[in-house]
Amino acid sequence: MKKNKSNNAIYEPCFHAKSITIKLNLESILEKYAPDNPEYFQVSSDSTLADLLKYLGLSEDQVMLAFVNGKLANLKTRLSDRDSVSLCPYICGG
Repeated sequence: MKKNKSNNAIYEPCFHAKSITIKLNLESILEKYAPDNPEYFQVSSDSTLADLLKYLGLSEDQVMLAFVNGKLANLKTRLSDRDSVSLCPYICGG
């Protein structure tokens, strides 16, 4: 247990779900949101694509297309261990 510095309340981290490892590919201007090790990025096993965006600090309107294992995905898509996730911004040159 830890003490919360702002109000000295005692809390316990809520890690009920085990973690999974995914591979992230953030295209173009989204690269600046990439974690230190995008090849082996851990998220909670109950995560959706929307959860991933939130964790990375991305809003929905920053991502035009999302692919999970090469297939078009939406915000409700559940992530699984060893998934490959690619996020593309609205402006992306080719």
